[in-house]
Amino acid sequence: MSHLQFADANVKKDATEDKDKDKDKDKDREKEKEKEKEKEKQKDEGGKKEAHDAKEKEEEEKEGDDKDDGQEAFDAKMKELHRARTIHENIQDNVRLGEMGWKARYYDSKFGKEIEELGITRETFIDNVRREYAKGLCWVFAYYYRGCVSWSWYYPYHYAPFASDMRNMDTAFTDGNVQFELSSPFSPVEQLMSVLPPRSSHCVPEACRDLMLTLESPISEFYPETFEYDPNGKQVSWLWIALLPFIDAKKLKEAVAARRPDFSSEVRIRDRQVPHTVFGHEKTGLAKCILKAVEGSESTVTFRASSSMLAGKLRAHDDEDVAGKNPKNIFPSPSGKSHSELYTIKDVRAVAAPFVSLQDRIHPALDDR
Repeated sequence: MSHLQFADANVKKDATEDKDKDKDKDKDREKEKEKEKEKEKQKDEGGKKEAHDAKEKEEEEKEGDDKDDGQEAFDAKMKELHRARTIHENIQDNVRLGEMGWKARYYDSKFGKEIEELGITRETFIDNVRREYAKGLCWVFAYYYRGCVSWSWYYPYHYAPFASDMRNMDTAFTDGNVQFELSSPFSPVEQLMSVLPPRSSHCVPEACRDLMLTLESPISEFYPETFEYDPNGKQVSWLWIALLPFIDAKKLKEAVAARRPDFSSEVRIRDRQVPHTVFGHEKTGLAKCILKAVEGSESTVTFRASSSMLAGKLRAHDDEDVAGKNPKNIFPSPSGKSHSELYTIKDVRAVAAPFVSLQDRIHPALDDR
């Protein structure tokens, strides 16, 4: 090959290589353009997504604000309704303590109808009220230090006398002594019927429910559907006095007695009057005293638990329902398996015996005085 031909061949080769390089560069430029386009596309999509997310967030915040506003409005309305139902700003204080004539206004506004019905003077009526109030103070004191001195006594008024009217009470009773009639307590059913309203009649035996619910009941006046309240000068309703009728014990007992033949055997057991029962952990001194009463030959055992200011007498349990199943009267506490809330005391064991009477009916706090 001549030098010219060789040079021409090299030129053609170089030209071909240059074309190939140009093509590669073009391809690279195309790729770069594609990448740029992809980036732009992703950027646009990212912007759109950000805009969408921002819009959603804005809508959620707006909706949350609306909910908050709605909740606040609801809470404010409920508070307003509650206030309207419980706070009565238009209540007038008709007694006006401290102003001239306050005592006469008090007794006339609280007891006026009764004074008029009895046809007696205000002074005589006040004397009756203060006598009964003093009797109530004596009943409470005796209850805590000597035991119940009367099962039938009650304070027969809705209002108290003034402290200034409680002077010279030693002349208010014959020989200066307050007399009580011991009487007997209500049975469990009678007790329930003396305190429950008609809406709680489901808590008493079925045989007695109509006594609380029907107008034909001989004791229907004990269970009024509506009754008066005395605001007593107070603006909040929970401080008002409910002017409910007082229970006539004799009438209530007669009504319940007429239904006792219809009591089931279970209700009859539940309606019994049984002694109070003292319980003590089997490792305590009280439990040892109880076991002495249960297992010993003496009919009663005197005890005193000084830490609890408790003293009295115990006797063996004569309840067949208990003694037949537990001759020694030892009762294990509920196990954790049957009552998960009591699992911490599942190993505790208690001993029980009936409580007969307070030791000489004197509270230990009064000993040696």
